[in-house]
Amino acid sequence: MYDALDDARSKFAPDELELLENLRVVTRWRREFDALSLAVEWTAWVERFDAERVFPASDMSVRTEHDFAGALFCRDRAEQAFQALPASLAAKVEPYLDAGDQRFRGFTVPDSGETMVDIAGIDATYVRKWWWFRMPVDGPVIELIKSWNPRFRTE
Repeated sequence: MYDALDDARSKFAPDELELLENLRVVTRWRREFDALSLAVEWTAWVERFDAERVFPASDMSVRTEHDFAGALFCRDRAEQAFQALPASLAAKVEPYLDAGDQRFRGFTVPDSGETMVDIAGIDATYVRKWWWFRMPVDGPVIELIKSWNPRFRTE
């Protein structure tokens, strides 16, 4: 079975992998992740959301609006870990982060971000980057998000 993270790690030298391990971020649940694993995870989330756009919102196998918020939090942690990397290592991790970002931009549109604040349970003090201000153009996740706010519309 193909493992994207194992494949990505195989492209890094042992000393780079050690540095990645030493520069891990800690989540509020006390779990630790490195920049590469978060970049690969972000891309995996994005790929799942994109692939599931063909399913109806009633399909119980699809990711939900809460999963979408979780993916955005994953991207936050990926950014935090990425920013801690030295430039040479960041240059090697960046393509993995960019892969998810480019695909995400490909099936999302600009949004005010207001509805996601409610869904994610965050307040105005939470610093949000560009990915918090995009919504899927179609698919079950946007239908579920619209159910939170009947006046919802993308910009």
